[in-house]
Amino acid sequence: GADASRSDIAFWNSNLLRQIFMDAYTLEPVKWGAFASDRLDLGDVVLEAGLRYDYFDAKALFPNVPGRIHSNPDWDSGDYEGSLAAVMTPAESHTVLSPRLRVSFPVTENTGFRLSYSHQPQTPDFNTLASGINNDFSFTNTNDQFGRDVGFAKSILFEFGFRHAFSQDMVLDVSAYNKDKAGDLAYRILPYDDPLNPGDTLLVNVLTNADFGNVRGVDVKLDRRVGNYLNASVAYTFQVAQSTGSDPFSYLRTTSRTISQVTQSRLPPPQAIAAVDDNRTHNFVGAVSLTLPSDWQTGTTVGRILRDVDAFATFRIQSGLPYTRLRQQGA
Repeated sequence: GADASRSDIAFWNSNLLRQIFMDAYTLEPVKWGAFASDRLDLGDVVLEAGLRYDYFDAKALFPNVPGRIHSNPDWDSGDYEGSLAAVMTPAESHTVLSPRLRVSFPVTENTGFRLSYSHQPQTPDFNTLASGINNDFSFTNTNDQFGRDVGFAKSILFEFGFRHAFSQDMVLDVSAYNKDKAGDLAYRILPYDDPLNPGDTLLVNVLTNADFGNVRGVDVKLDRRVGNYLNASVAYTFQVAQSTGSDPFSYLRTTSRTISQVTQSRLPPPQAIAAVDDNRTHNFVGAVSLTLPSDWQTGTTVGRILRDVDAFATFRIQSGLPYTRLRQQGA
């Protein structure tokens, strides 16, 4: 199979009185993918293998030096097309191959085992990728954030589990998984030679694929049916999510950015993973449903009132964050 899309994005956002930190861009990104899979039955063992190819092109122009467009000495106001070619570079196309493998087989008559491994690419959000790409330091400053031509992020997922039927009315499912994340979007403060002031260095907030992390967890789910009318399901998840950043702006929010005592430039952050802001270690969820058919308690007052009635209830309990982020007053 295959899938494809082409978008037409036009965005503008600015203060009415000042251009600082504005966003204004148009782009027509394209992305498409092709995939193939096959299933092989080897007795009781079922083997499924697949491969996917993904492609995207932002179809945008990115400044060679973020923040230096018409303030770049190479910009010639009398030659628009030539100026664009001199100070900006078209986005490149990005591709990735993603294999997938799944194996399942019965252990006993009532128990089945499964195992899977897959690469899962994530196309960057185009609005994040294009943010600030047309801003110039003539009206903004180095606190602005500049998108860049970044590539795919990727998750590598490994999972195994089993499913056991105690009876026709009660089934237990247990799975454990490990997810490695690489190339997540992250802003970093990077140095650029300033074309307007040769010899000077600009420290600019630019988008990169620098963040990575890991998610590990165990899921346990029990389904139970009581009689013909009542069904219940309860699940518990233990999960630890860690990364070098909770979102693309994590590094820019921190107040602990290190400055070199020799060059006075900002040093890159330590690449050590820690619990993400939205990590939930323990999660309990459940659902109960009651369904009364049209012939329930036929001929009785209760039956006339409650027949064809469905009742459904859910609950969710989760642990809090490993820490509480403090916000400045008015933020």
